[in-house]
Amino acid sequence: MRTPVLIVALFLTLGVVAEDELPSGADLCDRAEAAIGDAKKIAAIETIATQVKVTYKNMGAMEGTMNEYFARPMKACRKTNFAQMGEMLEGTDGKVFWEINPMQGPTVHSGNAKVLKEHDYASKLMVPWREIYKEAKCLGVTKVGDSDCYKVELTPKEGRKEICYYDKETMLTRKVELIFDEPMSGQQLPIELIFDDYRPVNGIKHAFKVRVKVSVMDIEWEYTSIKHNAKLPAGVFDLPSVIRKAAKGTDSSKKPKAKPQDQ
Repeated sequence: MRTPVLIVALFLTLGVVAEDELPSGADLCDRAEAAIGDAKKIAAIETIATQVKVTYKNMGAMEGTMNEYFARPMKACRKTNFAQMGEMLEGTDGKVFWEINPMQGPTVHSGNAKVLKEHDYASKLMVPWREIYKEAKCLGVTKVGDSDCYKVELTPKEGRKEICYYDKETMLTRKVELIFDEPMSGQQLPIELIFDDYRPVNGIKHAFKVRVKVSVMDIEWEYTSIKHNAKLPAGVFDLPSVIRKAAKGTDSSKKPKAKPQDQ
């Protein structure tokens, strides 16, 4: 009658062995970077320009367009237009991280929201993971859609932990989970990013489809163009005047006034 005890012991032993055999988180992150493309080619990319079709899947399939501009070391501008909502802008000049949209008005990001924007733009610029994160831990293997993925917990040098899922076969990122501080309510909202349709651009792999799920919103980004070392519009990273004034703390008389986001 000792068989059940032996079986339990065997399963426990196998579980420990399986956990011990998992690759380290750092090794997985290194392999994921290598899967994107040659590090020297990536480092030679000074600017990136994209064109994107944006669809709100659960709002009557409302469609819009988005243009993104990025430049090393850390400059960004994202312009999104919907006929029903107007224009939404966000970006950074490398110091101030900001956003303007018709629903919330102008906002100067701080705290976790600023960190998440920095991580977002850094991923677009393919910044080496060690420049952003101080630790990576493999939590196991799980499914994302039909793909077996390594689940990796990333601890950034600043901000909250994030979870990244790397496809075991290709080592490309399939999903990212993080927490966002909603500026109006102050609520902490989970965000899920799902990446698909990877294609090479000048030998560097990019996800041409990104699904963004946050709260009740389900948004799809479908990239129609990604260009490396593109010539960018003049002044594209200049701060809008309302943001520039708010960042300096001098816009006390005009409305709407950008408010620093809660940490």
